[in-house]
Amino acid sequence: MSDKIEITKDLENVSNAVAEINATETGIAELKKKYESVVFDVSTTAGMTEAKQARAEIREPRYNIENLRKAAKSPILALGRSLDARARELTERILELETPVDDVIKAEEQRKAEEKRKAAEAEKERIDEIKARIADMFDGVNQVTSDHKMSSESVDLAISGFQQLQIDDSFAEFKDDAQRTYDTCLELLEKHSEAMAEREAEEKRQAERDAELEQLRKEKEARDAADAVAEKKRLAEEQRKADIKAELDRKAAEVKPIEEQLATTPWPVEGVVVGHKPKPYVIEDTVVAAVTPDPSFPPYPGAHELAVAIGEHLGVNMQTAKHWLARYAADFIEELKA
Repeated sequence: MSDKIEITKDLENVSNAVAEINATETGIAELKKKYESVVFDVSTTAGMTEAKQARAEIREPRYNIENLRKAAKSPILALGRSLDARARELTERILELETPVDDVIKAEEQRKAEEKRKAAEAEKERIDEIKARIADMFDGVNQVTSDHKMSSESVDLAISGFQQLQIDDSFAEFKDDAQRTYDTCLELLEKHSEAMAEREAEEKRQAERDAELEQLRKEKEARDAADAVAEKKRLAEEQRKADIKAELDRKAAEVKPIEEQLATTPWPVEGVVVGHKPKPYVIEDTVVAAVTPDPSFPPYPGAHELAVAIGEHLGVNMQTAKHWLARYAADFIEELKA
């Protein structure tokens, strides 16, 4: 009861102090009316004195308010300290009862929060695992379809393996997504198989074209080689004819005096004189054996062709040319016999 009386007394003192502080408001208004417009000439002694007196008069209520505040606040502060101490005491007594119950509640709340966290983690892991399976499905197919050198047979094996996948309830709420991914991946694999088959067919066609070109190249090389052999034979034949012509030219030069002599005789010219024939040349059997055709020499063109060539080259008629051939044969036989 005494505490209550003391508190009541303190509250009355505080209330009186507040009233006194409020009462100073009237004095402040009077001071404002008295000094608000006054200008003090502090440059003079009298003016300085008046200014100091006015300051003291104005400052007095301010000091009074501060003293009233401190006096009134002191019991309030003491009451506050007492209140704080009493509150702490009662709070500690309450916490002795509250804390065990609060600990049990908090432990349960923490347990539930931990279960919720673990459940959330498990749910996240479940969803991530399903999404990873769907992603792996697409990644595996993308690895196949990105290889443009793979055989169509290998792609078909990949398709067979891919078709073993089962889009079942293990995909849970993502089953529709998994089915769409599966259908898309299967379509990509089938298109890639078609593309690889077309590539292989094109490679086969290209190989056939290359083989055909190679065959044509070899045939051309064979023709070129045959042409080269033919050209070589032709050049050799021309050389042989040139050699024969050179030999005939040489022989013709040797018999030039005979040609001049024969030119005055009547039998070799156009119109043969009856009863006048050149002396025949006799070829012995031993000489014939010596001039048997040799296969290492070019083919013998024939006496007529030789006579024509001599006549055209030297500008004489056939009789003269044949006479020269006979003379050449006789001389050649003589050389062989020697």
